[in-house]
Amino acid sequence: MLAVTLLAAQGLVVPTTTPSRARARARMSAEPGTVPDYRALTDAEWRERLGEKEYQVLRKEGTEPAWTSPLNDVKESGVFTCAACDSPLFRTSEKFESGSGWPSFWAPTADEALELKTDYKLLLPRTEVLCAACGGHLGHRFSDGPMPTGQRYCMNGVALRFSSETDDPEEAKRAAASFATSALARRPPLAAVLPELVLGSLLVLGELIGLLARGPAAGAGWAAAALPWLPPGGLAGAVLGAFGTTVVTRNVGLLLASQEDDE
Repeated sequence: MLAVTLLAAQGLVVPTTTPSRARARARMSAEPGTVPDYRALTDAEWRERLGEKEYQVLRKEGTEPAWTSPLNDVKESGVFTCAACDSPLFRTSEKFESGSGWPSFWAPTADEALELKTDYKLLLPRTEVLCAACGGHLGHRFSDGPMPTGQRYCMNGVALRFSSETDDPEEAKRAAASFATSALARRPPLAAVLPELVLGSLLVLGELIGLLARGPAAGAGWAAAALPWLPPGGLAGAVLGAFGTTVVTRNVGLLLASQEDDE
């Protein structure tokens, strides 16, 4: 083991373990003035750079088991970076306990830190969250987070690394400066709010029209034609209507709160 260590120090042996955060930064700064094109890396190169669990999540869009990440318990001030390319993504100050079992945040460090895609793997559309720098899969975004954004960025802990403010004060300062100018830090993204507003409004409107079609207007020709396209009525319809009302109320509240923050 000592011999291997000495040879590695002389550059004669290439370490086969996953590069540490410090070595990742060394790679990034190896050519001053250049930005590594992580998206040009091949699958084989990613396999070499990442550990197996990291590779399965970041490159194959896997999901780590809930409640297994030590990052769930992190409360110390600092920055969470991408485990693949070391790009700053989140801060502890925007982290919250969601009860989901995965590290959760209500906003990223910067508007350009993340890339969002629509994911249909579970049939219903979800918003997939990717690292904008390397395209690595991080997790998903849901609209059930706290104010002021109302969003929950539910991340796989294995896709992130944590650097405390004590260990890296400069990175913490850069992340704070980016966050201060981030629109996503002050308001909910319209791409998340508007679809939910439309869906919730349709559920409420459908239930109201259904009540009318089954009640006072039951004999009208339009009522019979409309009923097959309306919510089922009864208990199921009441539940759908209540859900739609909750969705509309929440998202209207988020929009109003964001307007107040701008004033």
